[in-house]
Amino acid sequence: SLPHLSPPPILCGLSYCRPPALPAARSAMASTITITEAKDGKTDDGHRQYRHIKRMTPEAVLAVCAERNMWSQPHLNTQLYLNYKGFETIEGLEDYTNIRALHLGNNNIAKIDGLDRMSDLRSLHLEGNRIMCIENLHANLELRQLSLESNAIR
Repeated sequence: SLPHLSPPPILCGLSYCRPPALPAARSAMASTITITEAKDGKTDDGHRQYRHIKRMTPEAVLAVCAERNMWSQPHLNTQLYLNYKGFETIEGLEDYTNIRALHLGNNNIAKIDGLDRMSDLRSLHLEGNRIMCIENLHANLELRQLSLESNAIR
């Protein structure tokens, strides 16, 4: 077992301070483990290879809502802050139909997808991801602001 590591200090003004302890619910933030195997079930060195994928499941979104003091009932939220969470895909947002501002910046998202039920979406923040193509926004007729800085769009 690994020793408990405390978070690194953060510079606050002119002095260092420690961030608050992470809540227990954070471990349920839908980080899943998948096993990738070669044809014989093992990698070149004979061991299984594990890769962590951060999925945006409904449970993960609900946990972020609780952490960031947003409504626990999806239809009550008009803004959703899912930035800086390491999500790789946009999914699990089917019940969030009244969202007007969606903050997904600084994750690991490669494709714009899963937003077709957000017909009231006016502001979409996707800066700092891996997006290569602007697509799948045909249902978002109210969209007025699209932030895509620091992506892989050419």
